[in-house]
Amino acid sequence: MNTKSIQVRLGSDINRTYSVLIGSGLFDILAERLAGYSDIYRFALISDKSVADMFAEPLMRALREKNLDVESLAFPTGEEHKNQATKTLLDSELLKRGFGRDSMIIALGGGVSGDMAGFVAATYMRGIPYVHVPTTFLSMVDSSIGGKTGVNTAYGKNLIGAYHQPRLVLQDLKMLKDLPEHQMVNGLFEAIKMFCTSDADMFAYVRDNREALFAKDQTVLLRIVEGAVKIKAGIVSMDERESNERMLLNFGHTIGHALELLSDYRIPHGYAVACGMIAETKMAELAGIAEPGLTTQIKELLVSCGLDTEPLSLFNPEDVLSATAKDKKTRKAVVRYIQLERIGEPHRADEAYAVPVDGNIALKALKELKS
Repeated sequence: MNTKSIQVRLGSDINRTYSVLIGSGLFDILAERLAGYSDIYRFALISDKSVADMFAEPLMRALREKNLDVESLAFPTGEEHKNQATKTLLDSELLKRGFGRDSMIIALGGGVSGDMAGFVAATYMRGIPYVHVPTTFLSMVDSSIGGKTGVNTAYGKNLIGAYHQPRLVLQDLKMLKDLPEHQMVNGLFEAIKMFCTSDADMFAYVRDNREALFAKDQTVLLRIVEGAVKIKAGIVSMDERESNERMLLNFGHTIGHALELLSDYRIPHGYAVACGMIAETKMAELAGIAEPGLTTQIKELLVSCGLDTEPLSLFNPEDVLSATAKDKKTRKAVVRYIQLERIGEPHRADEAYAVPVDGNIALKALKELKS
């Protein structure tokens, strides 16, 4: 398999452009890249304990073969540990081991590890560089790109964090070999989200290649990961700090984050977002923004890929809407949503992609989906 390289270009400063490498068996390539960083003296590999048990040793072996000074730090597995307490423990451990400003963090893992390790890198000694090696389908297609880092709080997800772009992202499809199907589905929903807003052809490609994807056909995997990465890289290059275009990546997330919060994060992120996509498209249909039947079109693909829509029936619609109040897209206490007109064509109002939805329409949509 040929290694693909996609550039994330952030403004005119070439030093802020970084590569996303996609291929198979890339640990040696990573070691070569890291060995070429003349400004880095030591490396701290940060992952959760489950990921560390699977991948830390072979990765560290590849790095040490290049005479790199690398140590591993692992924190407890699970979204519930993506918090300020865990970050403080990691910060303290780095200080205890004597890591300086000439150090680099290697974020190894899915979204939780990436967000946590990236946030540590953003603040440790006022900021040190990091690279991300995602190990899940979800983190490959989405969270490893764009520099969003942070932790959860009792008030919601990712409310404390920073934008801190990686120096390199390395996506080794070989690491998906033993990934359980429910985690493949979890990531696929985020890819479908991007295809809904930005690429009708890739939406159709997923529909036509579901079986090959779940069989982990490398050609199909590469096509879907590459398609999603190109979309996200392009959007992040236009709008690093989420002032407008990057809001598109939040399609389904307003309701999705509310469902996660109400379930105490028992609903996996991708599944919650998929339910959010259905709910938010239903709102757009009821408002006359989306073409008739769009909700059904999206729901049919998501269900065929493994979505159980039960979360839309678990909670009172009023509670779901209340839980959206702390969404990061909220402005002047008005909750905003990403709305589609059709597949690949998002709605804009006054040039903005995140738009308010009448509360009665939002409530009606959730009630209809609950029944």
